[in-house]
Amino acid sequence: MSAIKRVQWNSLRPDADGRPADQVPVFIVGLHRSGTSLVERILGASPDAHNLGETERLSAALRYGADMHTESVPDIALLTRTGQIDFLRVRKVFEEVARAQSGGKRFVTEKSPANFLNIGFIQQALPHARILHMRRDPIDIRFANYREHFAAQVTHTHALDDLIDYHGLYEDLMRYWRACSSGFVLDVDYERLVSDPETEARRIFTFVGVEWRADAVAIERRTADPVATLSSVQVRRPVNTASIGRWRAYAPWLAKLIDAFPDATATD
Repeated sequence: MSAIKRVQWNSLRPDADGRPADQVPVFIVGLHRSGTSLVERILGASPDAHNLGETERLSAALRYGADMHTESVPDIALLTRTGQIDFLRVRKVFEEVARAQSGGKRFVTEKSPANFLNIGFIQQALPHARILHMRRDPIDIRFANYREHFAAQVTHTHALDDLIDYHGLYEDLMRYWRACSSGFVLDVDYERLVSDPETEARRIFTFVGVEWRADAVAIERRTADPVATLSSVQVRRPVNTASIGRWRAYAPWLAKLIDAFPDATATD
């Protein structure tokens, strides 16, 4: 992640062709198990929004704009060529696919959590986009990652030491994005969202620019909407706080994790 911070983002040639945006992409980012599927489900209540789900659309568009293949996005090879990326091409490729799959709806959501690594690219290629960054209690989210089996490329969830180190790098990068992308990212706390769904959902809708719907947080009613992630069961239930503090039952085996985040237990 340090290589991301070395890029001179402000000196790049962003998409600046002056075309008005006929569709607003909404990127929902964060760590895995932070509530990205929940927010996508809530925004999907709007008839003006289409959920693209968790995909590689942005990565594919960036590879196309850079005219190169990379094993992952971003990687060192892509970051070293950032100055040569055609961001207008990135935008066109992403928008073409998004419009075709959304039926031309005004808003599309893309909820790949790891796109928090690509916020600089998003701001260059899609300056009209909105980014929702999901935050969650550090012990809760690290435990939630530790207890799940993810795809092969998610390698930092298999050991507590790796989880702790990755969390520190992630927090540092998000502080960097906030400093250089003021107003582009809205932080959304998972705990606030599940404790007071309507208040937080209204804040999200306002930031994105979507008209508010009274049934937005009644996610359990939209059982026909597809979900292809580990959250497929949770998002078919009413919004609830059951996942808050779930790690406490396993505290005797999580001493290393607990010691790494003393502020999370300071009020116990």
